[in-house]
Amino acid sequence: MAKLLHPSRPNRRVSNIVRTWWALRSQRRRRQRAGATAPTPPVPVIVDGSFVVDGSEPGWADVNISWEIEYGSSPVGSIEAWFRTDADDWQSLGTVPGSDTAFYHPRATNTEQMLHYRVRYWFEDFGGLVVGAFSNEYPIYVSF
Repeated sequence: MAKLLHPSRPNRRVSNIVRTWWALRSQRRRRQRAGATAPTPPVPVIVDGSFVVDGSEPGWADVNISWEIEYGSSPVGSIEAWFRTDADDWQSLGTVPGSDTAFYHPRATNTEQMLHYRVRYWFEDFGGLVVGAFSNEYPIYVSF
């Protein structure tokens, strides 16, 4: 009598071939993802800064800074501005669109002092937040 076939039992040879093919395919995809590195975020350079006394409010100085940035292959994101005084730590002033090349800081100080500014690039997409390095520190001495 002939041996009956068991269709519910899988063929081991076929499953081993499929398993090997899937492992090699997955490994190739992992290596491709790992090999693709994100471009280095651009770093802006502050090139100019000035202040105006009594610009927005009497007795206060307003500061304006401007920068240059080479985006290269990075998308045009946002620019975040920071400042500090000689007595205080760094504080974020806010962000402007990456297409802007200047930041206006109203009511920066009402006393004679040195202010320090720096900016950095950042961009958020589905892959997460990309934050660049800070620019050069730009000092502005405000005198009344």
